Amino acid sequence: MKNEKKLDARTRILESAWNILQEKKDPNAVTVRDIAARAEVGIGLINYHFESKDKMLMEASGNAMKMAAAVWQDLADNEETDPKEGLFQMLTQLSDMGSDYEYLIKMAARSELLEGEVSTPLFILPYVKRITGLEDTEARLAAFALIAAIQSAVLRTDVFEGYSGYNIQDKKERDKMIAKLIEVCL
Repeated sequence: MKNEKKLDARTRILESAWNILQEKKDPNAVTVRDIAARAEVGIGLINYHFESKDKMLMEASGNAMKMAAAVWQDLADNEETDPKEGLFQMLTQLSDMGSDYEYLIKMAARSELLEGEVSTPLFILPYVKRITGLEDTEARLAAFALIAAIQSAVLRTDVFEGYSGYNIQDKKERDKMIAKLIEVCL
């Protein structure tokens, strides 16, 4: 029973953090006190579950992106879905979400590329396999190359624009860049 309460509190904290972040749009405007009040927990419990507010917000936004990606992953196995179009739609939708929370997406990209587990390419792996016909290891490399290119562009938007000519802060340009990356990488 205790573990269920802890999990329930942790889930409420993450959901509250995401909801407040969506309302305020600025991670700096989100306070731990606001999150604790909305989740109906003490601030100490937030400190217990998360090392920092930034890590909590990053996890909350990561969970929201995973939920959005899950819809597209389900479509990846559908034979009626054009895999290139499905992959493009998935990546543009996730990029649009990331654009709304630039600070958090930069933290997440930096963390995954430099410190964490490589999990984001797994979201697109079913599409990559259908598009390319590659076996698992080769498909994983292609998925990693595609995602790492997007993550690198997110981390250094100014450098990426100077290098590639794509301003990924502009939606039309970002969508063109994603389409071109799919074409080039797959």
